[in-house]
Amino acid sequence: MIQETVTTSFTSISSIEETDEIKKHCYFWWKTGSIHPKAGWEEATLFSIFILTILIFELTFDLFYYELSLTLLN
Repeated sequence: MIQETVTTSFTSISSIEETDEIKKHCYFWWKTGSIHPKAGWEEATLFSIFILTILIFELTFDLFYYELSLTLLN
């Protein structure tokens, strides 16, 4: 049921492009700590903020272990 609501909320190409732009600004906040006015945090739902944060955390965590394994192998 959650998957259906996520996929049906992005129906048009313009909304997908806007969502990508918002994700870019939210990612900028995650990496630098400064909130960009175009990030649209006030328009985001708690579910989408949670999912985005978890995905970024997983990517960062995986990158850390990848670099750690390369360090240990050398």
